[in-house]
Amino acid sequence: MYPSCTPDAATICSLLPIMQPRYYSVSSSSKVHKNQLHLTVGVVQYTTEHGVGQANFGVCSNYLNELKLGASVVCFVRK
Repeated sequence: MYPSCTPDAATICSLLPIMQPRYYSVSSSSKVHKNQLHLTVGVVQYTTEHGVGQANFGVCSNYLNELKLGASVVCFVRK
C-alpha cells in the first residue's frame, strides 16, 4: 500500500509485539488417549472493512489446520 516505505526485516521485527500463547481447551480424555492431546479448534479467517477483499487469517488456527495428519506440535498444559 505504501511503496515509499521500505523498512528492513530487523526494523519490522523490532516493532512487532511478542506473540502471546494461544490457549485451547482439551477435547480428549487422558483415560482413552494416554500420550496424546486432542483439541477442537475453529479455523479463523475474516476480512475487515478497511482490507477490502483482503483475507486475514488466525495465526495458530491456520497453522494447525495446515499440519499433516500425525504431525507433532510443541505445546504445554496449564490447569
